[in-house]
Amino acid sequence: MTDGAVQHRIFYDVYSAVTRERGALLYLIGRAIQARRVVEFGSSFGISTIYLATAVLDNWGYDSDPTAQVIGSEMEPHKQAEATKNLQAAGLSGIARIRPGDALETLVTVEAPVDLVFLDGRKDLYLPVLKILKPKLRIGAVILSDNIFTFKKEVSPFLDYVQSGENGFTSSSLGISDGVEFSIFQKSDE
Repeated sequence: MTDGAVQHRIFYDVYSAVTRERGALLYLIGRAIQARRVVEFGSSFGISTIYLATAVLDNWGYDSDPTAQVIGSEMEPHKQAEATKNLQAAGLSGIARIRPGDALETLVTVEAPVDLVFLDGRKDLYLPVLKILKPKLRIGAVILSDNIFTFKKEVSPFLDYVQSGENGFTSSSLGISDGVEFSIFQKSDE
């Protein structure tokens, strides 16, 4: 069994939710940048999705902009089902959806422009997911990446990429909870 498969099985039924502090950060950044299209990798039970969707809703309302949306992803079917129920209970199912399955497949069809990305799935997939989404990022898009202090080995290639100054990002590690990488997309490769 690969390290990724082991990590996947460990978190199969773990109720992992963002802390109130991180949830507030997601909401505030979403509001500050007037996020319209948000992508979340690793929605789990949808708690972080609720913070993100509330920011998009408060920015744009329900029917004022059909592109205002949160697109989540979740590998575990039972977590995706629970996240969908949680979004319905919060009254946010009209603005947020959780795509079931492998994010390396389900996020390929996300439309541009993406304003905000929250990475909180398998840590070794942060970089591949970012590379899928990079062509869809608007200049000034924010990428928030969770758990960077806890999973140093797994996130190392991702951190090297966003912190190098050579790939279009400006980035800094924040000491919030177990670490959040705050990255801003500044230029495309073109």
